[in-house]
Amino acid sequence: MNAVVVDTNILFSMLLSRQGRLRDILFHAGNTRFYCCRFSIVELFKHKQKLLGCSKLEEPDLLEALNVILGRLSFYERLPQSQAITDADIAREIDDDRRGRRHESIAEHLR
Repeated sequence: MNAVVVDTNILFSMLLSRQGRLRDILFHAGNTRFYCCRFSIVELFKHKQKLLGCSKLEEPDLLEALNVILGRLSFYERLPQSQAITDADIAREIDDDRRGRRHESIAEHLR
């Protein structure tokens, strides 16, 4: 089974996108498990009013979309310190994207 870590920005895009391509990937990616940091839920609700304005959804529709998307995710709290990539590690790998490296580390840990 593949493990994919979903960034909070991807969740925002899923809610704002009219075409739903990201949602389609989330719901139709066969042998893949999607993970997200539990704090992302807080971030989404923190920006609920902005999401309502930008998405043009009514509140019940936005909440239903959130419920469906969040229901497809598995949540993690934090990586154990022994598994975390430090900023020093990242600085040594200048060509790598910082967030991408962290997400790769999380995905490896969750397998």
